[in-house]
Amino acid sequence: MDRIRLISHPNPVPGVLPALDFIEKYVVRCPAGTAHQFWDTTAASRRLDSRGQAVLAVKVKPTASTHMKSRGVYSVVRALLEHKKMPLKGNVNTCGLSQCVNPTHWKGPTPPVPYKLDPERGVVHVSDGSTIRRDVAVRLRDLDGVVHVARALPDTLPVLLCGSRYDPMTVLVVTEPVTCTKGC
Repeated sequence: MDRIRLISHPNPVPGVLPALDFIEKYVVRCPAGTAHQFWDTTAASRRLDSRGQAVLAVKVKPTASTHMKSRGVYSVVRALLEHKKMPLKGNVNTCGLSQCVNPTHWKGPTPPVPYKLDPERGVVHVSDGSTIRRDVAVRLRDLDGVVHVARALPDTLPVLLCGSRYDPMTVLVVTEPVTCTKGC
């Protein structure tokens, strides 16, 4: 499946972003059991672009702050993400439907994991394979899906802050939020 990338606003009016309540008025939510949301395209100003993504055409009063522009075209998903203060850079659709306007179905790239665990020796390395030179805090996810914080020293087995034991062959270094409830 090709990645569906979030489009930029095709032709925005400088300094203008359509109001959130105005945009949400035309979002069609699917019945319970699915989280998809679609764009009501019954009017010419509300349509899908050539890639199938929802766009909204708006009219505004031309002023000096809008550089005398009176019309603009906006990406619905991008406008929703902007209103919700969510990251915009590199967003791709995760549900596979380009028409879906649910902001939670559009995710930015995951940050690279800065460290990795050598499962055979049980020591933490920098992702490029070099040895860590000082102690670092890493997040380790165990087989149960619990994310712990561990203190890693050069050439030693990382120690979980909560005191739990783990098998270095079964944990992964991750960037996910900590979920340990035992004191990590």
